Amino acid sequence: MHPAAAEIYRKAAVNSPKVASCAAWDPVWVTDWVEASKRTGADEELRAVLAIETEVLLEHFASQMVE
Repeated sequence: MHPAAAEIYRKAAVNSPKVASCAAWDPVWVTDWVEASKRTGADEELRAVLAIETEVLLEHFASQMVE
């Protein structure tokens, strides 16, 4: 599990009922959601979750560079 997974889950669960229905952040599940969106189209909920994931990961990597 990635060190930023708990923070991604915490922020995404507040903004996404789908994520909140999961016990923890599951990047494989999110990848499956992205794959399914190729057929159905990406909704605002998925876009928000991906934006949160990107933001948290960038913050994580940036903080690693400072240390």
